[in-house]
Amino acid sequence: SELCASEDAFGALRKDGTVVTWRPPKTTLEPVEGLSHVTQLVASRHAFAALKRDGTVAAWGHPRFGGDAARLRHVQRLHASSGAFAALRADGSVRTWGDARCGGDATALKGQLADVRRLCRFK
Repeated sequence: SELCASEDAFGALRKDGTVVTWRPPKTTLEPVEGLSHVTQLVASRHAFAALKRDGTVAAWGHPRFGGDAARLRHVQRLHASSGAFAALRADGSVRTWGDARCGGDATALKGQLADVRRLCRFK
């Protein structure tokens, strides 16, 4: 299992590939409906992103902080900054989304973000 935290909520990836979230002071877990076969879970300040076994990504939360990852496929690994996400794709390309001030807009780097083997977060 895997745990991650946004600014005001927690998320847990269960062994069965499902995800639950909770916000203190609530004492109940909230399953993320329609989400299964998850292999990785990451969080930005106000959003979560989940990598599914088929290489697609589901994201939810505040759109400004990456809560929308529509049509993202062929992903191998996810990483999060405080306000954005980065996805390493099977072809070695990188796709980012979320707050541009937090790395969510790498449009200017598109040609340079090729043949990438690994992503990491620099603090």
